[in-house]
Amino acid sequence: MRADTNPSYAEIRDGIDQRWLSFLLACNLQPIIVPNNLTLIKMICAEVNFDGLLLTGGNNVASDGLLDKNRDECENILLQHALDKDLPVLGVCRGMQFISHYFGSALRACEGHVTESLKIVHKSESRLSKTIKHLSKVNSYHNFQVSAPPKNFEVLVTSEDSVIKCIEHNSAPIMGIMWHPERDKPFVKENIQLFQQLFQRMNTIA
Repeated sequence: MRADTNPSYAEIRDGIDQRWLSFLLACNLQPIIVPNNLTLIKMICAEVNFDGLLLTGGNNVASDGLLDKNRDECENILLQHALDKDLPVLGVCRGMQFISHYFGSALRACEGHVTESLKIVHKSESRLSKTIKHLSKVNSYHNFQVSAPPKNFEVLVTSEDSVIKCIEHNSAPIMGIMWHPERDKPFVKENIQLFQQLFQRMNTIA
C-alpha cells in the first residue's frame, strides 16, 4: 500500500486507490489489502494462502526517506515469499521499479512521462500475456525509469523515446508494467485480460 503523511494529525497512513479494487474485481480477482507493517506482513505470508502478488504504485523506491524505506522492507518480504512459492507477480509503475531494483537494476530520472496517453513500441512478444501486443498506447504517471532490464528479464515494450514500459522474466511468472490499468475509464479490456492471463487459475492476490 502507498504510505502518506498527514501533518494535521501527525500520522503516517497506508492507502490504496479505490479504483484498484474495482479493476481487480472486474478481473475476477479477490484482493487482500496488505499494510506496511513488518509483523503483519510476516504473519500474512505464514498464514494466508494468497495466489499471486500485485505491487502497486506510489512513493519512491530505495529512498532514504522513512516512508519509502519501510514500504521497501515490507515489499521485499512479500516478493521473496512469492518467489519462494513460485507465485505470479505483477509490478505496476513503482512496482515494476521495485522488481527491477530487487533484481539489480538502477533507476534514473526521466521527463515527459506524465500523460494520459503515450504511444508505445513493442520489442518482443510476451509468453505470459497474449494481449499486450494489442495495446498501442497507455497512460503514464512516473518521473523515474528503469535504466536497463534486470538480468534474466526481457524488455517487451518501450515508449517512442526508449523508456522501458514493460518487462518480463525469462522463466518465472514475473512481469512489470509502467502504466496504470486502474486509472483508465472505462477499463481497457486488454489490461483486464493481461491480469487474468498472468494470474490464470488464481483468484486471490495480495
